[in-house]
Amino acid sequence: MNKKVLSFLPAMLLAVFLLPALFTIFQQTNVAHAANFTVNIFDDEADGICDSSCSIRDAILAASNNLESDSITIPAGTYTLSSTLGALTVTESLIFNGNSAVDTIIDAQGVSGVFNVTAGTATFNNLTIQGGDTAGSGGGINATGGGSLILNSTVITGNNATSNGGGIAFTNGSLTLNNSQIISNTAGSSGGGIFSNNGAIAFTNSQVLTNTAVGNGGGIAVNLAGASLIMNSGQIQDNTANTTSGFPGGGIYVAQGSATIHDGEISGNAARRGGGILVSSGSLIVNGGQIINNEAAYGGGIYARNANATVTINDGLISQNRSIDPVLFGGGGLYIFQGQITMNGGQLSQNTALNDGGGLEIGDPVGRFVQTGGEIFSNSAGNIGGAIHNSQ
Repeated sequence: MNKKVLSFLPAMLLAVFLLPALFTIFQQTNVAHAANFTVNIFDDEADGICDSSCSIRDAILAASNNLESDSITIPAGTYTLSSTLGALTVTESLIFNGNSAVDTIIDAQGVSGVFNVTAGTATFNNLTIQGGDTAGSGGGINATGGGSLILNSTVITGNNATSNGGGIAFTNGSLTLNNSQIISNTAGSSGGGIFSNNGAIAFTNSQVLTNTAVGNGGGIAVNLAGASLIMNSGQIQDNTANTTSGFPGGGIYVAQGSATIHDGEISGNAARRGGGILVSSGSLIVNGGQIINNEAAYGGGIYARNANATVTINDGLISQNRSIDPVLFGGGGLYIFQGQITMNGGQLSQNTALNDGGGLEIGDPVGRFVQTGGEIFSNSAGNIGGAIHNSQ
């Protein structure tokens, strides 16, 4: 009996050590690893197999089956989307790597949007997205749900949306722009270049140029309370909000959200009210940079609309902005309707109004201007108040 027990012990010990090892091996065989898929055709097809004939759409479909944060390499060339397959849909985190924005181009040819991102984070490196046209939002990229976007050295240009975000629209996620350009996109409603419904925009060394909105925010529209813009450097330049009524904002429109300008230049933008920036019911903090050479009927540089609109100027230059209405109101640099502007630092200089308030006009008894620091000089008006005019 003892001999049988002794002979059984080695087998038991072997099993104790082997079973966990075998279990680990079997586990490892089922682990999916991030993969890279390389596009090798310029045309659009959707068999979902990335083989000797692998389109961008094929690569996206193959990556979606892998359940990992994969990458797609897109060599130099122009890749056109099919008129029947619609926008490229991204359903998980995915990285798109082009050769450069100059020679790696994804073109929807005006038949659909270019990208729909429904979940995860889509990262676009070194490419151009163009020619999108959608009856909804986000002509170039439309990120819905919690989808987030990162653009590195990427250009979004020549896209159109009949609703919001001619170039880019996103709902609740985030948008990070690094060394990228949003150029010459159009929106039938708000956000000619970019529309953030309720998400955060981080903006570094990038440009939003020559975009147009029929409604609000020729360059960028920041909508709900959770939407925000942080501008660290770069330019928001020559954007236009075309509506001839309302409170549109040429460069930036802040509805209920917030914008913070640390550095960079906001210039050459135009709108009926708020040529550079219009704050409707949200907040704006200016810590630096330049708001220069913008134009509006009222509030060439910055317009503060409602009683809960707040603008805080801690530093920076607000200069050479223009109010071009010769009859009603003015505010070449700043216009306060019912909001509040607090000036703690910076310069308000060389702004002009054809009518009143070359530097600043307050147009309603609710509006308030508080100055604790900074300088106001060399502003001019065609009528009353070269520096400041309180029409109430």
